[in-house]
Amino acid sequence: MQVPRDRGRRETGQALIMFVMGIVAFVGFVALTIDVGLIFEGRRGEQNAADAAALAGASALPGNAGTAKQLALDWAQRNGYASSEVTATTPYQGDTGKIEVVINKPVEAIFGRVLGQTSYAVTARAVATRSSSSGANAAFLVLNPTTCGSFNKSGGGNLIINNNGGIMDDSSCNPSLQRSGGGSVTAAVINYYKPGGYVEGGSGQFTPVPTAVDNPIPDPLASLPPPDFNILGISIDSGGTPLTPNLKSISAGNTTLHPGVYYGGIEVKSTANVTFLPGTYVLAGGGLKLTGSGTIAGTGVMFYNTYDPQYNKNAGACSSINLRGSAHFNFTGPTSGTYKDIVFWQDKACTVDFSLEGGQGGVGGVIYVPGGRVDLTGGGNLGSIQVISDKVDISGTGDTSVNFYPYVSIPLNGGASLIE
Repeated sequence: MQVPRDRGRRETGQALIMFVMGIVAFVGFVALTIDVGLIFEGRRGEQNAADAAALAGASALPGNAGTAKQLALDWAQRNGYASSEVTATTPYQGDTGKIEVVINKPVEAIFGRVLGQTSYAVTARAVATRSSSSGANAAFLVLNPTTCGSFNKSGGGNLIINNNGGIMDDSSCNPSLQRSGGGSVTAAVINYYKPGGYVEGGSGQFTPVPTAVDNPIPDPLASLPPPDFNILGISIDSGGTPLTPNLKSISAGNTTLHPGVYYGGIEVKSTANVTFLPGTYVLAGGGLKLTGSGTIAGTGVMFYNTYDPQYNKNAGACSSINLRGSAHFNFTGPTSGTYKDIVFWQDKACTVDFSLEGGQGGVGGVIYVPGGRVDLTGGGNLGSIQVISDKVDISGTGDTSVNFYPYVSIPLNGGASLIE
C-alpha cells in the first residue's frame, strides 16, 4: 500500500519540528550547565571577599565602627567589588563587637542569553567578631626590637597558618611587618608592637588586618640553659676535635649518627640517608647542611648551633643550618626534659641565617634563632613548627602552610574570627 504524499510530508515536517525543539532544549541545557558553573564560581569569589572584608572590619572592633566599616569596604574593593555592591553593618544585632558584610554582585550570563537571561543574582554574606581573648598563640614571634621589615613576606605564594596560630612582631620600627607581591598572609591573629606598623604592596593581603598592641612580648626562652659541652661529650661520629674541627660529611649509603658534640658540623649530600638517634646534637662550628636527594630524619632530637669554643674560626666558626634542595627531612623534638619540643636552637651570638625549604619534609617542634634570621622558601607544608627568632623572611611562588602547635605558650591579643 502506498503512503499518501501529503501524509509523508506531514510526518517529515513534524520530525523537523521535533529535531529543532530538541536542539533548542539541548542548547538550553548546555547554557544552563555552563552558567551554573559561572554562578558557583562567582558565589565562591564573593564569599571569599565577604569573609576577608568582615575579618578586616572586625579588627577595628569594638569601639571604632566607622573605621571597621571603611576597612571592610576597602578590603572588598581590593578584591574587585565596588562600594555600591558592598554593605557593611556594625553594630550587628546590637553587638558592637560584630560586623556583617554583604556583597551583592550579579554574575553575567553567557549562554543563558540565548534564553533571554542576561544575569543571575548572587549574594554572599559573612559576620565576624573580635574578642579580647582569642585563644590564639604565636606561631611566629619576631624578637628584633628596632629593625624595619623584621617580618617580611615576599613573592607570589601564600602563607597560611592553621590551628589558631598567629604572628607577633616586637619591633618598634615602622613598618615592622612588611608584605609584597601577590602572596597573602593568613593567620588567626597578626599583632605588632604599637610604635611599629605594617606596609603592603602587590595584590596580596594580610588577613586579618594587623593590629597594634601596647607591649612587645619578651623572649620566652631567654633563660634556657645551653647544652654543657663537658657533660654531653664529643660524639663518636664527630668529624673533628675541639682543637681541630672538621666537617662530618656523608655522601652515600645509610648512616646512623649518635648525639653529642660535632666539632666542625655535619653535611649530608648526594644520595645519603641519615638517621639521627634521639638526643642532643651540638654543632660546634660548621652548622648543618642538607643537599642532594637523600633522606635525613630524627625523632626526639635537638640541634644546638654554635661555634667551637677552642677554635672559633674557619671550620670552627658558627655556620648556618640549611635544609634545602630535593632531599627529604623529618625531625621531631624531645618529648620531655629541659629541651622539650625544641628541634633547632641557634646560639644568640650566631647571626647567620637558618634556612628551611618547604615541600620536602617537615619539622615538629620549635625553631629558636634569637640572634639570626629564619628564611623560609619554597612551597608545601613546613610541618607543625613554632618560630621564635630575631627576624623572619618568607619568599617563593608556591603556597606555604604551617600546622601550628603551641609548644611554647605565647598568648596573643584577641583577633578577628568568622562566626557566620
